[in-house]
Amino acid sequence: MHKIRFGFAHKLKQYRKAIGWTQSKLADLLETYPSTISRWEVGKHVPKKYLFHKMMLLFERNGYGYSEFGNVTLEDLIYAKQSLLRTMRDGEITDIIKTRNILLTMYERDDIEWYQYRIISEKLILYRRKIISSNEFLLTCEEIFEMQSGLPALERKDYAKRSQIEYSILYLMAETYAERDEYDVALYIFDGIYNSLRKRQNNDGFYKEHMMSACLHAVKIHIACHNSKKANELLNTVFMSGLDNFEMHSFVKGVELLRNICLKLEHETESDIISEYIDASGGLVDLLHYKYEVDMNI
Repeated sequence: MHKIRFGFAHKLKQYRKAIGWTQSKLADLLETYPSTISRWEVGKHVPKKYLFHKMMLLFERNGYGYSEFGNVTLEDLIYAKQSLLRTMRDGEITDIIKTRNILLTMYERDDIEWYQYRIISEKLILYRRKIISSNEFLLTCEEIFEMQSGLPALERKDYAKRSQIEYSILYLMAETYAERDEYDVALYIFDGIYNSLRKRQNNDGFYKEHMMSACLHAVKIHIACHNSKKANELLNTVFMSGLDNFEMHSFVKGVELLRNICLKLEHETESDIISEYIDASGGLVDLLHYKYEVDMNI
């Protein structure tokens, strides 16, 4: 089976024109829309696997083989993007620089995503080195976000479906507002991230990590503001959502994530609430192990 390869946005346009196809013609052949082809050619979106496979067959019949479209697989690209976004969220500056350089070599320089990842990572490094102000960094976040889609109003807590870089930008903005002690704004954004991702179907590991990180920060803010009731409500929501969805694999992962959140919080805060949740999640681990014979590596 073919793997999808990237770094091909400008090549797609070049080869399409060489064959004599308009965007509308290629769209008809692929049973999609001309606007979809346009987004591929400017690097704003990438084709899904089944469309890419179908498109490669069409180009191969017209003299342009699969290998002509670059040598970076979709899996390579996804891994590199997620690695950078994770280090931007949790890593050191040296890790951000390393993962950024790896990712940027995979793109053609005229890709919109190449520009987004380059600028946001550069500005984050400058901000963490205290070379630029938080105001300048937040302005950059807004500008990069606007390239993809309009920045949602901060009071709108459901951000609908966003891309990984969009969720990461929102997360960095909320983190920055929290560092400025603008807790109300930070909580609006963290709540929006958490609620939006909680409603998504089939969240992969990256989105679950992001959801739980947003939850972790929101709980930390509530505890910093001496609002134990809100911290407890948020943790309880996460906890009960795992109980309500008693599909074994998801449930086990939910308990694991919740316990990891509490263990992280325990290192940074002194709160009886956190100790209670550690004990409760530990009790669930024992229940799953002995009653349902589920091995838990947490």
